[in-house]
Amino acid sequence: MKKIEIDHSTLSLENLKNKKITLIGYGIQGRAQALNLRDSGLNPYIGNISDHYYDDAVSDNMPISNIEEASKDADIIMLLIPDQSQPETFQKILKGKPSQNCLIIVAHGYSIYHSNISMPETFSIGMLAPRMPGAPIRDAYLQGTGIPAFFDVVKDKSGNTRDELISLAHAIGFTKGGLFEVPLTEETEIDLFIEQFYLPLVIHSARIAHDFLTEEGLNSSTVLMELFASGEIGELLTRASKNGLYETWMNHASPTCRFGIKRAVENKMPSDSIKEFAKNVLLEIRNGSFNKDLTKEGHNGYTNLLKFEKNNIDSSFTKNFEKTKKMDNFNR
Repeated sequence: MKKIEIDHSTLSLENLKNKKITLIGYGIQGRAQALNLRDSGLNPYIGNISDHYYDDAVSDNMPISNIEEASKDADIIMLLIPDQSQPETFQKILKGKPSQNCLIIVAHGYSIYHSNISMPETFSIGMLAPRMPGAPIRDAYLQGTGIPAFFDVVKDKSGNTRDELISLAHAIGFTKGGLFEVPLTEETEIDLFIEQFYLPLVIHSARIAHDFLTEEGLNSSTVLMELFASGEIGELLTRASKNGLYETWMNHASPTCRFGIKRAVENKMPSDSIKEFAKNVLLEIRNGSFNKDLTKEGHNGYTNLLKFEKNNIDSSFTKNFEKTKKMDNFNR
């Protein structure tokens, strides 16, 4: 990973002024990035299906149409829609007849990594992958700051891909947060790995702890406050993003807490089975098993995912959290 040094005093957006910049999708990422581009003096055009996101774009006075029309003669197309829907959507983009030398930009390398979309030979490909959702991207821009992003020149047919990516990153606000050159393959594998290894461990371990301790007769609200509801763990992780993970716990946790962590890590954690889980996660990312399952799930309307999420919402874990939020002394 290499940080790109930017001289903001000399960086110009002139190379984008006469370009048709089309954003496909006006959801979590699309709206924030489009508003930032417009506020930076550019003229983003939106392509979206007829849904509430389309209505949001109309309310924001964004030029918007269906995907085929929005793609017509586009010089730059930013794909800001879910990974699973990109192959079908890309066929609509091609029917719209973008510029022969169009630059396709993805916010996550998934579809390119798995070759889910067939790219015309004359198109260039770039990646601008923000490290935050849309709301923080917009908030940071309005505050005059920015959030970090990864970028990569995947295929440069025009000879201008790098300059255009940096200019777009600047217009969105990424250069103020830090623009880092990261290969698309690396971004994709790490991002998917974190989502399938680290986050399940963090989220599900909270559920296991809650269910176990309440079954042992301990008060659910007290358990949830200790787990995450007080905001203590979140505050420490925010500090850790600036000061380091181990340093934060050394400086802000008691000796009892720190010794408990040490003792558990060295003597009790099932490290071998966790490492085996990690190996299997990465293997299934690389061999296409996850991509195959995600494609099948998407085609089935995310039935299994929605059932899984409904079970979580209907669980005692969620119901107890709702009760905890309603307590008189819960003021977060």
